[in-house]
This record gives sequence, structure tokens and C-alpha cells, in this order.
Amino acid sequence: MVTMKDVGREAGVSAMTVSNVLRGNDNVAPETAKRVREAADKLHYRLNTTSLSARSLRVSTSRKGKEFGTIGLAIFELDQPYPSQLASLVSIEAEKRGYQTVVQQTRINELNERSIIERMSNQFCDGLL
Repeated sequence: MVTMKDVGREAGVSAMTVSNVLRGNDNVAPETAKRVREAADKLHYRLNTTSLSARSLRVSTSRKGKEFGTIGLAIFELDQPYPSQLASLVSIEAEKRGYQTVVQQTRINELNERSIIERMSNQFCDGLL
């Protein structure tokens, strides 16, 4: 598995610079950011969005100025009793802690699961279950 260190080595920068670029921080020179993105593409590196979401939940950085945070729940099927009850219970517990829940159905499809994980945890939600 390719790491941020690998991308940094390829781009000639530190792993922290790679992290800053790939998370969208604008404190990196445009030329350096371009090198990092090119190295990441060349090595087929993708951010571990699950850990970023977990960190966001832990430190509540994405909730500043919001009344509620958002947790994504990717569940295999919603038309069966157990998964729908599970989604309901997760939603209730999340609300008790100041979060709203967005539920997506994966339908036990790997491509669908990957898409949901990437989109929900990277752009939309503070965390993903």
C-alpha cells in the first residue's frame, strides 16, 4: 500500500506537506502542490478518508458553527428488518450526541460501497459507519 511518505519521497517533500496538499490546505506553494498531486496520481495514492473522518469527529473541527454534525451510515440493504432497525438505532444514538445521520444503501456491491465511502467521508460527513 502506498503511503504519504512514499508520495512525499516521490515529490521531494515531507509527508506533512503531502497531507496538507491532499486535504486542500492552501498553505502550500502552488508549484509544490502540483508536484504532490502528480506524485499521488503516479503512485495511485488515495487519502484514507476513514481516518480523516474519525479525526474530524474526535476533534469536532468540522462542526464549528454548526448546530449538528453529520454521520454517514453505509448499510448493505434497507428493505430487511435488521438493517433498517440498525439504521434507526444508530440515528437515535447519533442524535443524542448532537449528530444527524445520512443513510446510504450499499446493496453489497463493492463499487457502490467504495463510491459511498469516498463521497460521504471525504465531502459530506463528519464521520462514516
